[in-house]
This record gives sequence, C-alpha cells and structure tokens, in this order.
Amino acid sequence: MMKNIFLAAMFLSFTPPAFAGSCPMKVGTIDKALAAGTIKNAVKVKALRDQGKALHQSGKHGESVQMLIKVMKLAGIS
Repeated sequence: MMKNIFLAAMFLSFTPPAFAGSCPMKVGTIDKALAAGTIKNAVKVKALRDQGKALHQSGKHGESVQMLIKVMKLAGIS
C-alpha cells in the first residue's frame, strides 16, 4: 500500500514538466492548421487557443493541455 502511494506521488511530481512541454507543441499544431485555413470555427478555435496559451504561460499546464486538446477536437485536428 505504501509503495503504491509512493509511486503515485513520484509520478505526479514529474508530470508538470511533461505537460509544460506538450503545450507549445499543441499550440504550434493549432497555429499550422489555422494558417492553412482548412479548419471550421476558426474564430472560436483561435480564441480558445489563446486561452490555452495563457494558461500555459501562467503555469497551469494541466488546464492548458485540457483546453488545447478540446480546441484540437473542435478544429478537427488529430
């Protein structure tokens, strides 16, 4: 039981840097799709992308990743 708790704590302590690194990649992917002009709801996608980027910049990487994943789904980006 203690081993599981320890492993969970260790895993959680290392996830924020992973989230931090994936935010810029997701923003870049969204930006490329916006530049190509092939996505629907471009105005809404851009606004939500900006919110996701702001979350990243304020250090809320988990929330940023969740927002950017929603934006990618809305835009039809896989």
